[in-house]
Amino acid sequence: MAVGGDVGTGRLAIDTGTKVRLRAEKFNYKRPHLLFHARQGDEGVIAPPSKQSPAMARLYVIVHFAACGHDHRLLTDEIDEA
Repeated sequence: MAVGGDVGTGRLAIDTGTKVRLRAEKFNYKRPHLLFHARQGDEGVIAPPSKQSPAMARLYVIVHFAACGHDHRLLTDEIDEA
C-alpha cells in the first residue's frame, strides 16, 4: 500500500490491483455478504475508482471479489493487504 492521497477515508492511497482481504472483526450480520467473504478469507483486488461517482472514490475503496463477481465499497480500515 502506498501512503498518501485521498482514496478510502483520506488516510491511505491504495494502488489499483493490490490484493486485499477483509478484516473479519469489522463485519457483523448487518453486512452478511461481506462477513462471508471475511470468514472465508477471500482475496479481493482494488478496482479503479468509479468515473461515474468521483465523490464516492474519496470515501470508499472499490474491491472486486472474483468469488462472487461483485464490486464492494469498503473503508480502508476494513481491509488488509493480502
